[in-house]
Amino acid sequence: MEAHFGHPQDIEWCLVDDTFYIVQSREITTLFPIPDATDSENHVYVSVGHQQMMTDPMKPLGLSFWQMTTPRPMAVAGGRLFVDITQELASPERRNVMVNATKRIQDGQRIRVNGTEGYIEIL
Repeated sequence: MEAHFGHPQDIEWCLVDDTFYIVQSREITTLFPIPDATDSENHVYVSVGHQQMMTDPMKPLGLSFWQMTTPRPMAVAGGRLFVDITQELASPERRNVMVNATKRIQDGQRIRVNGTEGYIEIL
């Protein structure tokens, strides 16, 4: 399936019994900025702060600290950090790792992320 949109889209999705469903798609109507891309391709961004339960914008010092201490490039928009996961989703093997990780990790479970070697370990 291929889709062409004239404007950035907000796509809501869910995963049920190993089947991926698009629940809703509409033009983004928020004033919240998205990271600037260096090309005209589509990108999928994940909010770093929301993964850490930090939903408020970060101060410039915090943004620069995070960017200096992580091996992964992070884009800034609206005082928040984002990681571009487009390449991971484009690869069937890497996409499966991302989807399967969300199934295996339970609420409250501790994990270790090894960004250098590219794996997640459940502790």
